[in-house]
Amino acid sequence: MSAANPTNGKQEDGPEPPKLPARPAWFAPTFTAWEFPEDIPCAKTIPRDANSIATVFWSFAPGMERMDEYRLSTNRGRKHLILWAGARNESGGGWTFVPVAYGPSKSPDGEAMHEWHAALHLLAAAWASEKRQTMGFEPPQEIRGPLDWDEFLAICREVWPEYESNG
Repeated sequence: MSAANPTNGKQEDGPEPPKLPARPAWFAPTFTAWEFPEDIPCAKTIPRDANSIATVFWSFAPGMERMDEYRLSTNRGRKHLILWAGARNESGGGWTFVPVAYGPSKSPDGEAMHEWHAALHLLAAAWASEKRQTMGFEPPQEIRGPLDWDEFLAICREVWPEYESNG
């Protein structure tokens, strides 16, 4: 059912879909193609104090599943925010993490990037890049962790504009 907005008389179809927080013009996420970046200092292993963003699950077909863990850290000089993706070791005994995207932690004028907003934009950049590279990359079916449902929907709509959730 539509409701008229008394301020402009236009019809509205319900609440506006979730959107990512505004990305400052100076914050330009860079996709690493699952390699250690050469243009910024980056640890060779994920820092112990990296913050959990989400665990996400895909099921492509029976027996074809993927589970990734995403975490955010800074580099040693705290000049960049780095998004790490982890996958289970083949032995199942742990995780292997690689950096998947990064961006500056501060503007040229010293304005700090909100770390959680950076994580959302870095995750969107990583998924968008993977979508371009694979031509068949679909949104995950399940999320767990600090990333909430509205933030997940906002990222999905950014990467897959046609995305519709089933709730």
